[in-house]
Amino acid sequence: MTAGAQALETPPSSSPYLNTVNAPHQVRLLDNDTAALENVLQMIGRARKSIVMEYFVFNPDRSGRLVLQALVRKADEDVKIRILVDYNANGIKPGLDSFYHDELARHGVELRYFNVVDLLEFWRSDFGIIASSSSSMTKKC
Repeated sequence: MTAGAQALETPPSSSPYLNTVNAPHQVRLLDNDTAALENVLQMIGRARKSIVMEYFVFNPDRSGRLVLQALVRKADEDVKIRILVDYNANGIKPGLDSFYHDELARHGVELRYFNVVDLLEFWRSDFGIIASSSSSMTKKC
């Protein structure tokens, strides 16, 4: 610990999912989907200046739409929202397609992708492999 820094113990939380070790570090153990969704929505609701979210997989299913709706409400309150999503996590196309991208942008939400590469093209060029329509793989001559 550096000079002047102190480990501050915080009082126990009433939340069954929050365990504080040493302030300001917190660990939340979320053992089910409902608790995780509730936690994300609560954190979005408490945001005042900005929200930065990163997801490997983000789908606009029922829970995904709840998160997007909460983010749009916050963006409409002038909270800066930035979302980073893995482009290839869902296989060929991202879960948040151009409709969601455009709708989020209309509310000032910045949606960006990482891992934006055509995986088939990557395999073709770097490994000398091509895929035919029958899904068989052959070596490039």
